[in-house]
Amino acid sequence: MYYILATLFFVGCLLLIAGIITLIVALITKKKKKTGLYLILAGAIGFFVAPTIESSIQNTRSAEQKTHKSTKKIYKVNIDKVKVDDTDWDVTGTTNAPDGAKVICISNDESSQIITKTDISDASPVVKDGKFKGTISGIFATDDKAKAGEKVKLFVVATKQKVWDDDDFIKSEAAGKILNPDFKIKLTFTKSQKDSIDDVDSDDDNESDDSSNSVSSSSESSSSKNKESINAYKESMNKYIENKGWSEKLDFSYDPDDNQAKFEIGDSTIMAESKEAKRNLYVEFKEHSDEIADMCDLKEQPKLQIITTDGQVVAETKVLSDGVTIH
Repeated sequence: MYYILATLFFVGCLLLIAGIITLIVALITKKKKKTGLYLILAGAIGFFVAPTIESSIQNTRSAEQKTHKSTKKIYKVNIDKVKVDDTDWDVTGTTNAPDGAKVICISNDESSQIITKTDISDASPVVKDGKFKGTISGIFATDDKAKAGEKVKLFVVATKQKVWDDDDFIKSEAAGKILNPDFKIKLTFTKSQKDSIDDVDSDDDNESDDSSNSVSSSSESSSSKNKESINAYKESMNKYIENKGWSEKLDFSYDPDDNQAKFEIGDSTIMAESKEAKRNLYVEFKEHSDEIADMCDLKEQPKLQIITTDGQVVAETKVLSDGVTIH
C-alpha cells in the first residue's frame, strides 16, 4: 500500500511540474492553456491525496496499536471501601482500567485468584465505568499463623490480559508483574475473621472424625455381614452333603482367608477312577458350591479342591483361570 501511495505521489509531482511548464509555454506562445491546466490538476491530485491517505492509514494503525496495548496493560486498583463479612472482606474500588477488565488479587506467596464477584461465585470481578466490587477470601489470604489485628499484604490489579493457565493459577510471568509494590494493598485481619476461620477448621476436623467413625462402623458392619455369609455357606454345603447321603464318606471344610472349599473323600479308590469320572465329580461339587455361594451372598465363588483322606489330590480349581486340574 505504501509503495502505491509513493508512486502516486511521485507521478503527481511529475505531472504538476509538467503542467506548470506546459502552461508557461502556452502563455508565451499564446496557445491553448487547457493541456497545462489538466496536467497541473492531475499532478495536484497525486501530490495532495497520497499524503492524506497515508496520514489516515497511520492514524488508524496508531489507534489499533493503542487499543491492543490497552488490552495488555496492567492497571492499578484503589480499594475505597472495606467491610468484613464472616471470614472475608467485601471490597469496592476504582481503577482507570477499561470496561470489561477483570480484577485480580493474589498474595505474596500464592498464585491463585483470591478475589471473586461474591462469596458464592468463583467468577472474577469486572470493571464497569471505572468501578468494581468483590469479595477477598480471608481463608486463602492468610495462613494458620495469622493473628487478629495483623495487616495482610495483598496485590490487586485490573487487566484484560488472559493471566490464568490451564489449572486456573496465575501464570508466572503475569504474577511477576502483579507482585509489584505499586499494586500492594493492606487489609486488617480482624478477630471476628480469625474466630470464623477457626470455627471452619473445627467443623472440618469434626466432619473428618465423623467420616472416620462412619468408615469404621461401615467396616465393622461389612465384616459382620461377611461372617454371616461364610457361616451360611458352610451350613448350606454341609446340609447339601448330608441330603445327598455322602456325610459318612465325605467331609467338607472352608477356609475364608484363602477362599478355599475342600472336599475330603474317605474312599481312596477314587484315585483309580478315570479322569472323566473325576471331572464329573468336580463339576457336580463346583456347581452346587457356586450356587450356594451366590445364595449366601459370599463375596466371590470359592476355589474347590477334592482330596482323599491320605492327602492325594483328585481335582482342584486352577488358580489363574476358571478351569480345573484333574489328577
